Amino acid sequence: MTLTAPIAIPAQQAHAVLQDGRLANASNRLNPWCELEVRTVSGAEPRMITRGYFHVSRVSSRLLLDPTTRIPVIVGATSCSDPLFQEGVWWLSSTEPSDVMYLRCIAPYYHCAFGPPLSPAQVQQQVGPYLTIRPDHPRPAAPLSDPQDHGQGRRPGADAQVRDAQGPG
Repeated sequence: MTLTAPIAIPAQQAHAVLQDGRLANASNRLNPWCELEVRTVSGAEPRMITRGYFHVSRVSSRLLLDPTTRIPVIVGATSCSDPLFQEGVWWLSSTEPSDVMYLRCIAPYYHCAFGPPLSPAQVQQQVGPYLTIRPDHPRPAAPLSDPQDHGQGRRPGADAQVRDAQGPG
């Protein structure tokens, strides 16, 4: 992800809200939005983030009852009149010193419907010209392990490949 236009972190804040390709003072909770989070709260004046190239080092997601307080959904404790918010967090790292920590994007769902976090293309729609999302950028090789291999480090399907190479029986 590359910062392609300066982003102002508002005074007394630690994040900027991006929605529908624009910087926003606050999010409209009826539509998706993203927040670029920094480590340090701005002082009395807004602070500008003017450059940066970031690697998404980790991704997390969870279903929230309230995106402001980050209260998670407890199954059975909500009604269909309550909105649900799918939070996706892209933890960012950079080879240069940066105060940027993560990009947090929220997908609101209503009437007992919910779905996945925003896709990279949907995130791009929210951040607009301020950030360029490049999901095709080369990534480090994924660990070669299968969640069912109990820590033995085998690749998924490796046993089938060995069986196929050895022939039947």
